[in-house]
Amino acid sequence: INASNADSYITTGAAARMFMNDNVISFDQAASGSTDAAISWSEAMRIDSSGNVGIGITDPSSYYAENLVVAAADEGGITIECAATEKAYLMFAKGTVGNAAYRGYLGYDHNLDSLNVVSTGYTTFHSGTSQLEAMRIDSGGNVGIGTSSPAAAKFSSTPDGVLNVSGSKPVVYLTEEDETD
Repeated sequence: INASNADSYITTGAAARMFMNDNVISFDQAASGSTDAAISWSEAMRIDSSGNVGIGITDPSSYYAENLVVAAADEGGITIECAATEKAYLMFAKGTVGNAAYRGYLGYDHNLDSLNVVSTGYTTFHSGTSQLEAMRIDSGGNVGIGTSSPAAAKFSSTPDGVLNVSGSKPVVYLTEEDETD
């Protein structure tokens, strides 16, 4: 603090501080400056009074999923890094014992180069502005496209592009749409 009661540089170089005010903890940073010059702080991260964390954003409680909010510019985001032979996860838990610790997760296996979407129930894909369910895979592996109740058919394909349909009564309907230009 200098004679004007403001933060000032002790030496040249970048500065950082942790600051607490009104039950909010902020982690601030400043670019390089001259010795004894006033510091102009920019907030880099905040933990608000509810425990919500904002990185690059000052109001994490304003968001729907508010526990961790990361501001990202174009091509920004969150990276989970691990070695080439390891796996990394984003887990969804409802407890700490057994599979309650990982009821659903996104995982990436670097060794196999595979992305895994795992659910102990069914998995749905939603699209469009109304975010309606477009596809469902139930816990038995049945796939429903345009339905939330897939029948007992399973779909797979071969490397040469052949579609295989299996189940107790597999049927595939091919229809031609009336094309008018």
